[in-house]
Amino acid sequence: MEEKSVDAAVDYISKLPEPILQKIMSSLLAKEAAQLSTLSKTCYSAWTSLSYLNFGYNFLYHKGDDDRWIQSENITELVNIVDQIIANRQQQKISVQKFWLTLPSSECTLPEAIFAAKHLNILDLRGFKLQLPPDGIKFSSLRMLHLSKALLGEHFIRVLCESCNDLEDLTLNECRGLFSLRITRTLRKLRRVGLTRLFELQMLNIVAPNLENTFIDITACKALKRLYLEGHVFQSTQP
Repeated sequence: MEEKSVDAAVDYISKLPEPILQKIMSSLLAKEAAQLSTLSKTCYSAWTSLSYLNFGYNFLYHKGDDDRWIQSENITELVNIVDQIIANRQQQKISVQKFWLTLPSSECTLPEAIFAAKHLNILDLRGFKLQLPPDGIKFSSLRMLHLSKALLGEHFIRVLCESCNDLEDLTLNECRGLFSLRITRTLRKLRRVGLTRLFELQMLNIVAPNLENTFIDITACKALKRLYLEGHVFQSTQP
């Protein structure tokens, strides 16, 4: 009886209209949504056109015999799978609007396909090496950017400020390679900035006319020499 009940539930899900299936899949991790896509042609169509891609924290890990999470050996292959998923949507002119992905370190480069997602609203990344692609950044619709344990530089942030005029929320946590950070007036919609554990940061310049909420972990920025916030200049007394 239990087996028939499960089969009936699976059959019911596979017959749902595609918009409802997409709503269900948008609340799942990408791996779970991909598994659901095997139930029927409608499920597969809903998955291949899904614009919310959440690969979560465990995509690049698997459970061992003791139920502990173990890092996968072939990280590059898994990142290529992500790249192909994004590229397939671009070929079908499907707009990726939200994207989450975590890497165990900042050694892997973010797939170039994500930089071409013009309709991307939310980008949440952890553990990437961020390099500008030849065609630059096309995040014209980006509203929220959260980067953690990423490797990036001043040039990347400068291009970001020039390209993402709709950005409202910027969070940088434990990012490396960032010695100077300039947030300019081009980000007129920026309302929240969170900066934590930027150990290499030496100079910070924030000029955002509509900024409402700012959190800067000054104690962790031990290399910081100069801080400029909307007309206020703070000079470090450290030698």
